[in-house]
Amino acid sequence: MPARIRNLIIRRGDSLQRQFNLIPGPEGDIASFTATLTIYNDDGSVLHSATSSNSELVPHNGYLTLDVSAATTTGMTLTGLSRRGNVSEPAPCGELPFSASGLLANYILRVTSPDSVTKTLLKGSVCFDGE
Repeated sequence: MPARIRNLIIRRGDSLQRQFNLIPGPEGDIASFTATLTIYNDDGSVLHSATSSNSELVPHNGYLTLDVSAATTTGMTLTGLSRRGNVSEPAPCGELPFSASGLLANYILRVTSPDSVTKTLLKGSVCFDGE
């Protein structure tokens, strides 16, 4: 199954908190997995890495939670980002999607099973709103 595409919006100085829901069933049970969400520039340089090791990305049974502090989003170095654009991000059910305009980067979210099988779950653009 290919990775789903989902964009993210980061407002520097605000916490970045998201829940990523998985398809129910045996494949959704990732509570014992490790996870990494890497935000990177077009040249491949890493802007930030949220991991289960630093407790910013936590796998659960059926979903992952992302919680990056406001201090961390403020401190992200955007040097080298040259693309600008608009992105939309899903909103809670019944609400219109969020949209933003600013500098663009990319991200990829991967999980690794206890027996070292790695799978890409999500990827997409990251927009630094207003930058």
